[in-house]
Amino acid sequence: MNSYGRLLLALSIGLMVAGFTSIFQGKGNENSIERGLGCILEEITPDNNVNFVNLAPPSWDWRNQGIVTSVKNQGGCGSCVAFACVGVFEAVIKWKTGLTTDLSEAHLFFCAGGRCEVGMAISTAMDYLKNYGVSDENCFPYDGAIYGQNLPCNPCEGWEESAFKIDSWGTVSGRENIKNTIYNYGPVAASFIVYEDFYREYPNPSRWPNDVYYYQYGNSVGAHAVAIVGYDDAQQCWICKNSWGATWGLQGYFKIKYGECGIDDWVYYITYSPTLVASAGGPYKGKPGESIQFYGSAYGGVNPYSWNWSFGDGSYSNEQNPRHVYTKAGNYTVRLTVRDARGQTASSTTNAIINNPPSKPNIKGSNAGRKNIQYTFYFVSTDADGDKIKYKVDWGDGSSSETGFIKSGENAILTHAWKKEGKYNIRAEAEDERGEKSGYSSYYIEIGEKEAPFPPTNPYPEDGATSVPLNVVLSWECYDPDNDTLYYTIYLDGKKVAENITANKYQLHNLEPFKEYTWEVHVIDSDGLTSQSQTWHFRTKDITPPDVSIIEPKENHLCIGNFSIPFFKTFYIGKIKVIVNASDEQSGLQKIEFYVNGKLEATIYEEPYEWVWNEDTLYDLHKLEVVAYDNDGNYAKDSIEAIVLNLFP
Repeated sequence: MNSYGRLLLALSIGLMVAGFTSIFQGKGNENSIERGLGCILEEITPDNNVNFVNLAPPSWDWRNQGIVTSVKNQGGCGSCVAFACVGVFEAVIKWKTGLTTDLSEAHLFFCAGGRCEVGMAISTAMDYLKNYGVSDENCFPYDGAIYGQNLPCNPCEGWEESAFKIDSWGTVSGRENIKNTIYNYGPVAASFIVYEDFYREYPNPSRWPNDVYYYQYGNSVGAHAVAIVGYDDAQQCWICKNSWGATWGLQGYFKIKYGECGIDDWVYYITYSPTLVASAGGPYKGKPGESIQFYGSAYGGVNPYSWNWSFGDGSYSNEQNPRHVYTKAGNYTVRLTVRDARGQTASSTTNAIINNPPSKPNIKGSNAGRKNIQYTFYFVSTDADGDKIKYKVDWGDGSSSETGFIKSGENAILTHAWKKEGKYNIRAEAEDERGEKSGYSSYYIEIGEKEAPFPPTNPYPEDGATSVPLNVVLSWECYDPDNDTLYYTIYLDGKKVAENITANKYQLHNLEPFKEYTWEVHVIDSDGLTSQSQTWHFRTKDITPPDVSIIEPKENHLCIGNFSIPFFKTFYIGKIKVIVNASDEQSGLQKIEFYVNGKLEATIYEEPYEWVWNEDTLYDLHKLEVVAYDNDGNYAKDSIEAIVLNLFP
C-alpha cells in the first residue's frame, strides 16, 4: 500500500468522502475568514508519461520568471482544488502567451459539481478544464463563496467563446520526475494531509527554521490542494502557493519538506497550446454617415490569421482594421471572427454606437432679477434619433442642477435664486440616452435693482391641447414685479406673427386642420428687460369624419346562421351577427354605436366592432344603423334595412 493508501485508511472517517474542514475565526478582514480545505483524496496510479527536453536544475522558482499570478483566498469554502488548478493554469498561460489572466475559481468549482461542504477531487477539476474550460473572474465572481456559501453554476452569457481550456493533463510521481515536470511543464497541482501544527502555527521560525514545514504534532484536520511553483534541493523542500490569502504564511506561500504529508506521492501537470483568442476592440462611437475605424487583434494559434468582420447592419469586411460607415443611428453588435493557419477560429463581439448628439439647449426665462428670488427657466433640446434627453445646468454662481431623462423636444423646467448681485452666465448642456452631449449654450441674467417680467404662463390652448379650433384666440398670463408696461411678441412655429402688442391675447385665423403647432410669447417691459415663455404645443381639430361600413348583415341576401345566398331582399332568419368596418387615420376612433329602429342597442369601443342582434319580434322590417365617432367629435353613419324572422326570440 502506498503512502496515500495508508493515509486514506487512517483518515477514512471524515476525509474519505470530502477531506474538508476549517477553523472559523469570525468574519471581517482576510485574517478573520475561515481557512477552507476540501481536497477529496483519490487513489492514482501515475502515468509518468512525460518527456523532458531539459533536466531540472538544483533549484527552481517560477515566481522568479514572473508567471505566477497573485495569491487568492478560498475562504470558508472547500474549493482548494479549484484554486490550485486555476493557479497552475494561469501560470502556464502567462508562460506560454505573456497574457495575465484572472480565471474564475467559482466557475471551475461549482460548474464541475463541487460544493463547499464536500470539496472536489483534482482529477474532476482537470477533466472540466479539458472538456469545457473556464471563464474569467468577471464572468463568474467568487462572491459569497468566501463565506462558505454554495453558488449556482451561472457564468455570464456567451462565456464559451472566450473560455480557456487545457489540452491535456497527467500525473507523475517520484521526486526527480516531479522536479523535471515542474521545470519543463510549469507549476503542478498537488494534495497533502494538513495537521494541526501546520494549520495553527505555520510559519513559526522557532519550530521550523528556514520556514520549511515538516510534521511535528497534532491530528490530521483534512486534505488540501495547492500549486507547487518550485523546489530547492539545498533546503530539501517544495515551494507551494496556497489559497488562504496573501497575509497567511510566507505572503501566501509555504515551503514543505520533500516527502512530507504525501505532498509528492504524485502531482498533476497540464499541457496547453495557446488557444486562438480574438479581440474586436471597441466599443466604437460615431454618427450616421461618418467613417469609423475598427481595430482587430488576435494572439495564440498559428499565424497567419484571416479576418472576418460583421458590422451588424448586413455589411462585412475581410480586412484586419477596416473602416465602415453606418447610415442609421442605432446600437449595433459587431462580431470579429479570426481563423488561424490550422483552421482554428475565435470570435469577439463589441458594440458600435451610432448616434446623433442632441441640439444645444434653447434657454428661456427672465434676463434680469433680484437676489434671493426664485426664477423659472425653460430648457429644450431635440434629438434627431428620438432619444430621450437630460439636462445639466451651470447657474454661473458655483451651483448646478441636473434633470432626469425626458422626451426629445419636451421642456425641462428648473428654478434658481442667486444670493449676490451681478451678471451670471447660465450654461446648459443636453445629453441623450446613448451618452452623446450637445455642448453648452448660454443665457445671461442680471441680478440687481430691477426685475424682468416673469415668463408668460397659463397658456390657452394649454400645452399639449388637441382638437383646437381652426380659428382660436391665444391667451396667456404675465406679471411684471415693477408694474412696468409689457409688450408681447408672438411666434407661431418659429415665425413672428405679432409684435409689441399690449394685450395678453391674440387671434389666429384659418389654421390647418389636424396639424401640430408650437407657439411662444416673448415679453419686454418699458425698462427693456425681457423674458420668454416656454415653447407650447397644440394640435388643431380633425375635421374629417371617420370611415364606416356594415359588413354583416349583407344587403340583398337570405341568411340563416352562417349560410348566405343572394336574394331579392335582405332577409334574415334567427340571430344576426353585425360586423362593422371602421377607421380614422387622424384623431382615431372613439366608439361605434349600434341602433335598431332609432334605439341605441350597443356601444363598442375597441376592435372587433361586432354585436349580436337578437331581434325580439317574430317577423318585421327593421332599420339597422351604425354611427362611428372619432376622438375629435366627427362622426359618420351607415345603415341597412332587413326583414328579420326570429322563431325563438
